[in-house]
Amino acid sequence: GAAREPWRVARAHLHALGIDEPHGKAWPWLEEYAGADRIVGQMLAKRLNSPLSSSCGRLFDAVAAMLGVCQRISYEGQAAIRLEAVQDKNEKYVYTCPIVEQDGLMELQTTELFAQVHAQWLEGESVGRISRRFHLGLVDGLTSWCVRLAERNACSTVALSGGVMQNLTLAAELPPALAQQGLTVLTHNALPPNDACISLGQAAYGRLTLQP
Repeated sequence: GAAREPWRVARAHLHALGIDEPHGKAWPWLEEYAGADRIVGQMLAKRLNSPLSSSCGRLFDAVAAMLGVCQRISYEGQAAIRLEAVQDKNEKYVYTCPIVEQDGLMELQTTELFAQVHAQWLEGESVGRISRRFHLGLVDGLTSWCVRLAERNACSTVALSGGVMQNLTLAAELPPALAQQGLTVLTHNALPPNDACISLGQAAYGRLTLQP
């Protein structure tokens, strides 16, 4: 499935951009997964077994696959870890990650972020630079998003959690960026930010409900 083969998520992002055939450059996964790619393309066109996901981890998967960094994983977070490792830390350029408000919702347009990754991959830009620009763009987008939500809700505290906060770049760059905007930032200390805390929360809730 898509969770184990990040190229499938990249394929879905391309489809969302209206790109269903490679132009000028073969997608990195086609040499190994050409047959499966055709099937996935048909599934996307028919919206068959193609659920939407709001997971930030799937965005990292898509970018890693698009850059040829990782097409199949053997452990959780492998694609994101590889993508982070190839960053060119000397790169300063930041991709844009727009925010759109619709029907009372404020959404990060991460598809636009992916579009910039794809465009520069086509141009032959280095994987290290693209990876760094993507990471910095996501930090910038998340910062703007949190600031606007805080203003809307008259709130000055932001809690950062979820598996994506195990990404060392986000963990290092996002808290100070938010603090510079006057927000108080809460991060994990005694416990990890990923699924372990979900399990702990379930156990705590179970204990609470079972108490006489």
